[in-house]
Amino acid sequence: MQAKRFMSILMLTLYAAASLPAYSADRREAQQSKSASIALLEAASLQLEFGEVEMAGNTLERALLIEPNNPATLHHLGQVRFQQGQYAQAVALATRSNARARNDAALRNLNLQLIQSARQAMGPGVSNGSEAETEADEMAQVQVGLGKGVVSRHEAGIAAAEGPPATGD
Repeated sequence: MQAKRFMSILMLTLYAAASLPAYSADRREAQQSKSASIALLEAASLQLEFGEVEMAGNTLERALLIEPNNPATLHHLGQVRFQQGQYAQAVALATRSNARARNDAALRNLNLQLIQSARQAMGPGVSNGSEAETEADEMAQVQVGLGKGVVSRHEAGIAAAEGPPATGD
């Protein structure tokens, strides 16, 4: 009985030891790709400083190929698209960044500012997205403390339906 137990423990140990190099290689590869992504993000920042907006956009797109869900890269590419006058893409990238920047309130605030600026730049009468997206943006603003005093469309509709307050004549 003890021999069976010993063999079970020995087999588990061997399996764990055999999988360790693969785990280390995966972890090392993830670390290297993260480092490459950070290096590309820094390169794009320098390119923007020197006014190379197009080149910065290309660099950020390469960074997204390495790490497609990096919220900082998505935000910076959104800023580049804004500078290029591609406002709808700027909104889409900032929205994607917000979806991935769960606990980063500062980045979420920057994304909301970018979304607001892009929508203002698009001008009135331009389709900025669905009603659901607009309401989701309003909710996000409230959640991060930007929407103080923002009245939701639903509340505004109720107030309009009720009409003006009675004067008590």
